[in-house]
Amino acid sequence: RYLRDLRFDDPHPVQNPVTLRHVLFLDDDKLVLGITKSLLELKGFRVSGFDNQSDAIETIRANPNDFDAVVTDYNMPGISGLDVAREIRSIRFDLPIAITSGFVDDPLSEGAKEIGVNELISKPFAMQELCDLVERMTSKQRSD
Repeated sequence: RYLRDLRFDDPHPVQNPVTLRHVLFLDDDKLVLGITKSLLELKGFRVSGFDNQSDAIETIRANPNDFDAVVTDYNMPGISGLDVAREIRSIRFDLPIAITSGFVDDPLSEGAKEIGVNELISKPFAMQELCDLVERMTSKQRSD
């Protein structure tokens, strides 16, 4: 379901490695994490993948300016994607954040808006949709 638009004859060129944009991708589902990380890398992004919220947050805390965007799942054991976003905002306020969720409802939308989450994306998502979202977020970050 996450691979519904996977194509290996992609006409979009991979970026020059010198200009790779660094994305932190967080999802507790290791299969989703691995596939999404690989496909974002095929699209030319540098991806640090995490299946543990604490490790992801500590990595950003240690190197807050190394990342151009964060994409996190919402529904994870322990702390939610909103909690992750809130913590990231306290570390680096301007870092673009997207939250993925199988069910985007009003409380999630309102909570995301309150924290300053840049994008919400519904699961299952098409990989091109996610790549376009990450491209938008990282391009805006670079132009600011």
